[in-house]
Amino acid sequence: ASNLTGSNEAAEYIARALDIAERAEGADHPFPIAMRCVLSVALQRAGQYAASSAAAKRCVDGYEEVFAHDFGRQAYALTTLGTALVSEGRAGEAVPYLKRAINIDKRPIAERRPYLIDSLLMLGRAYWDQLELDKSTDAFRRALELCGGDSDMAAGTISYARDMLARTLRASGRVAEAIAEHRAALEAAEKADAADRGCIRGQALRQLALDDLAAGQLADAQRALSSGLAECPPDKMDVDDRAEAKFTRARILARLGSDRGGALALARSAADTYAALGGRYRDRPQLIQRWMSNEKKGISQREEPKYSN
Repeated sequence: ASNLTGSNEAAEYIARALDIAERAEGADHPFPIAMRCVLSVALQRAGQYAASSAAAKRCVDGYEEVFAHDFGRQAYALTTLGTALVSEGRAGEAVPYLKRAINIDKRPIAERRPYLIDSLLMLGRAYWDQLELDKSTDAFRRALELCGGDSDMAAGTISYARDMLARTLRASGRVAEAIAEHRAALEAAEKADAADRGCIRGQALRQLALDDLAAGQLADAQRALSSGLAECPPDKMDVDDRAEAKFTRARILARLGSDRGGALALARSAADTYAALGGRYRDRPQLIQRWMSNEKKGISQREEPKYSN
């Protein structure tokens, strides 16, 4: 399953493994309980958001029952559930679980740092989806402070935190700051493990392309997107990232005026993917359809699309 990133097939393998584990060990054994969280992550990456939330809720319930005093495990499970709910478009419901994950473990921060960072990052994402950008910025900055700037082990986490902070800054209209943060995310990615480095850099480069597009730097945007797709090809990306990359390329092509037909085809494909995903992306097909309608009418669209989430 680990070789099938972001695919339904990966989730199917993990579901089969979980079924075997439950039959062999019992549903309340630590191994099947932990695997429900793993299954939740696989389902989320494959775009099966409701199923991901259900699996995560079973993981939380199992940990609370079997590991009542293991607050580290509970924090992990609560963060997994918060992540699933955010992906399902239920960010408001996710916030209490993520706050609980942050507060449940009373050990010194140094001992619970990885869980705490993950919880803060997802809390920032939940606030971002609700357009509470100041709270989102604060959560991402707190996560970055905990990461530290020189930890090789946390390189991917630092890059992701800077990536999400940059997106929040861009949504706040602070494009120059967003570009600087995404360049810092690329620097952080250089310290990541070789196996992960390409897709961590690819994510930052694709977002840098959106920064450049917002700043009107079309050649830079095209170059950043092409580099991002070369570093992390679509078959290694999650479903929602593939859709975003298509719509980004569509917007760049439309602004360049070089291939309007190709731009519309890419946008239509992205809209179809978002429609199938639903969840936090349920408004995007309508937004992309409006963008396509304006393109067909020759209406200039220079501003960043405003998602309801």
